[in-house]
Formats: sequence, C-alpha cells, structure tokens
Amino acid sequence: MKGMYAHSCGSIPGRGTHGGVKYLKKTINHHNKHDKSAIKYGAVGDVEKCYQSFSHTVIKKQIRKKFRGKLFYWLMESIIDSYYYKIENGEKYGVPIGFPTSQWLCNFILTPIDLKVKNSGVKHFVRYVDDFVFFGRNKKELHKVMAIIKEELTKMGLKLKHIWQVFRYDYIDKKGKRRGRAFDFLGYRFFRDKTILRKRNALTISRQVRKISKAIVVTARTARSMMSRLGALRHCDSLNFYQKNVKPFINIKKLKEVIRIEDRKRNNACVAV
Repeated sequence: MKGMYAHSCGSIPGRGTHGGVKYLKKTINHHNKHDKSAIKYGAVGDVEKCYQSFSHTVIKKQIRKKFRGKLFYWLMESIIDSYYYKIENGEKYGVPIGFPTSQWLCNFILTPIDLKVKNSGVKHFVRYVDDFVFFGRNKKELHKVMAIIKEELTKMGLKLKHIWQVFRYDYIDKKGKRRGRAFDFLGYRFFRDKTILRKRNALTISRQVRKISKAIVVTARTARSMMSRLGALRHCDSLNFYQKNVKPFINIKKLKEVIRIEDRKRNNACVAV
C-alpha cells in the first residue's frame, strides 16, 4: 500500500465502497458551501475488460520495479502464469476474477495512472478498481485529463471503455429547475444537494422486501442478505424510501432475531465439537 493513491477505494482495508461514498459526499458538500465552480463539470469512465486485458509481461515488469526477493518473484509469477484469458502474438493476457491477488494487482498496476491524474491538476479524483470519477472547473481541462488516462492505459495494453463522459454537473438554475447530471457511482447517484440509491439497487431492495413480507418462514441466509442490502441506506438520503418501501412490510428486529438465533446455534455446535 506504500505509495498507493489515497482515494483508490476498491478492495483495500478501510477504503471500501463506503469510503469512496464518504469522500465524494464530503467533497461535494464542501464546495457547495465555499466554491461551487470547482465542481462545475464532472467526468466518469472505466477500463474495458480490465481483469481480462492485463498483460502478464507488464505486471511482472511492474512487480520487479517495486519489490525485491527471488522467492517473492517466483511466487507472484507462478500465480500470474496460472491463468490467462487470451494469447496474442505469444503474449498472455488476463488475471483471474475472484483471486485475492487479482484485486491487489489491479490497484497496483493502475496506481501510476492515479498519480498522473493527481499531478495533472485534478484535485478530486476517486477510483474504485476500474471505475473512476473526477471534478473540475473547465470542460477542456477534464478532456485533457481523460486523454492522459487513455494514453497511460494504452502503454499498459489497456483500453478506456467508449462510454466515458465529461458533462455539466448537477445544479439548480435561476428558475429553480434541476439541470445537468448527477454522478452514478458506487451504487449511488450523487446530486449537488442529496445522495440517493441507484434506481436498480432501490428496485432490488423493494422486491426483496415484498418477497420477505409474503414468506411464511424467513431463513437466516435471507435475513442476512436483506440486512446487508439495507446497510446501503445508511449512506444516503433514504428516509422517504425507507418509510414507503421498507418499514411497512418487514420488521427489522425480527430479522435480527433470526440471525441471532442462527449464530447461537452455530456457536453451540462449535463448542460441542
């Protein structure tokens, strides 16, 4: 983690999804109070088929630049060479999705790009594994930064997905109408004055709530899944959604009790063994 960008927040202890959400909300609120023009424009993008496109040669080269130790080289190269997604011109590409090492390798390889972006003058940049967002005062400046990202990715054999965008960030005009666009990132939509769940996530929670309300028996697995999803509501402005779509249909205390009873059974079984 030494030298890693501070706001790279994917698969890193203490810097998960909600770490990124917290930083974005804090940044937006700060500039709303002090300097709204600093977040006048926004940019979003992600790396196309990130895990499948990593060159084994590039990864090994970066590892040898950063670390020392023959045993470590042997271990990492054995892990990297144990899987490939494709072979082109004798070169292997791809790291396995799901390996604990793959998430760290992704952050490790993309860290130089994070630092390039930060040094380009962008003050607020957040990356979650292969997705990223950043703000700026000037649309041309953001396009220049996006060009830097494209260039650096190309050097690594990677490619920026074609759906990247630079746009006018959410604001209220003189007539009181909402204009521009919000950030759709990390499962939330970040407006200038509020943060709400992504529509797809809200629908998923609503459907699962209705399903549980009709069930005769709720299993511990279902209860845990529901509580996990409801945890996302704590990090956004979701009171109205909760009161309308959750509270009338399920009893949170009963779900917690189901989980508690299951945990006691497991603990007793472990003691008996």
